[in-house]
Amino acid sequence: MTRPANSTLTVSSTVTSSGTTKWDPYTDFYSFLNYGLFNQGGDCLGFSTTAVLYFDHYALGDQTAPYYPETTSSVAAMSGQTGKFCLPLIGCLEGDTLYQSTFPIYIHQVYGGYDLPPNWNDPTNEQAQVQLLMSSLQGGTPVVLALGPADGHAVVAYGYEEFSNNSITINISDPNYGNTPRYADYTDGQFSYAGTYAWTTFSVVSPGVLQWSWIAPAQLGLTVTSTNPYYIFVFSSAPITITGQSGEAFFTTPGDSQTFSTSISGVVGFEEGGIQAYGIPEGVPFSIEDPGETSSMVTVIIPQNGTSIVGYQLTSTSSTPLSVAITPSNDRLNVTTSNAISLSVSAFSVTQVSRSIVNASSIAVASSQTAVLSVPDWSNINSTQSAANIQVFNPNSTVAVASYTLVNAQSSLPAKSNVSTLLSVAVIISAAVVVSVLLYVRQRRTGRHNEASA
Repeated sequence: MTRPANSTLTVSSTVTSSGTTKWDPYTDFYSFLNYGLFNQGGDCLGFSTTAVLYFDHYALGDQTAPYYPETTSSVAAMSGQTGKFCLPLIGCLEGDTLYQSTFPIYIHQVYGGYDLPPNWNDPTNEQAQVQLLMSSLQGGTPVVLALGPADGHAVVAYGYEEFSNNSITINISDPNYGNTPRYADYTDGQFSYAGTYAWTTFSVVSPGVLQWSWIAPAQLGLTVTSTNPYYIFVFSSAPITITGQSGEAFFTTPGDSQTFSTSISGVVGFEEGGIQAYGIPEGVPFSIEDPGETSSMVTVIIPQNGTSIVGYQLTSTSSTPLSVAITPSNDRLNVTTSNAISLSVSAFSVTQVSRSIVNASSIAVASSQTAVLSVPDWSNINSTQSAANIQVFNPNSTVAVASYTLVNAQSSLPAKSNVSTLLSVAVIISAAVVVSVLLYVRQRRTGRHNEASA
């Protein structure tokens, strides 16, 4: 093993054991760097977990793992760049564009997670983590390492060598360094990785595919600490079509993200774990067409700013395949059905300090009727004075045939930090490059604001 500059250990002993995987850092990790999507520190968790999941699919043959989000030959060949650019002492400026390649990174960073062991950053637990790391790599499976103890960072470990003096060198792919190989050391019971910071503890974690628990209304307050304010996000348990004024977005082959097709400018999508995810740029009118299952769940998340969201979660069931059109907006949601359905709805509001949820279950909507969920005041959806309500209308009628008030609410609860939302320190790049990028983004914003006011 050729030891690069960031490895601090000098080894004169022989290799006694090793663990290798098929992971190639030059092709299996992103070539663009972690400057952060919309998180102040970065998006290392999203980078690391998605790369491992693609490796599981393509290198290890796990068909339950996701496809690449775009047609490409490798992770390193993916196009795109994350959207936040930072200068020392000045801070970071948010970009506003998600790409096919970066959309899954963003969702895994903001909504995703994994279970860390108790006292995960306690150095006394490290020996057990070393054994788990070695066992995983011996089995051919790269893993994500959650690094501490400072701000937190996530990297991929894909191989190791253990020496006769009981020291270990660990092969690392680090989002802050693109697909350049890196190394960490473990010697005399002490972990050491000289990245952007000097990390001294680690835990082994296994990434998971997109799950409904990540975006469950009762869970959102535990995970969302920052959000992209320029996109509405739609998640569906069944194949759907996003229909806008300029076209449609859908997957021609459900389950295969590479078959995502859109004629609506700026819309992105991917699919994991049987969940279709769409990002629709703010200001683009759209509806959700649910064309075929007898039951489905759809979640719509609408950012209010960079740190708060509102949204809806709908469960529809029918004795015949669904034919439902859902039109969401900031203060209401319309559901028009071509067949009789039973509709259950949650409306939720989440900030960095609280979350509020109201629910309605088993609302009967007959064929050709429209159910309208109205939210007059998101900040007080638990209040009876400004309660969210559902009204059901017959075609071409302005008089509701049924009305329901959503009063079975949860109280606002403090939102808790999620340990798994690991933030990395953004890579400092040359001032000339950053300044030019910042000017470019500012010009784009200025142009967009001018268009909006025209």
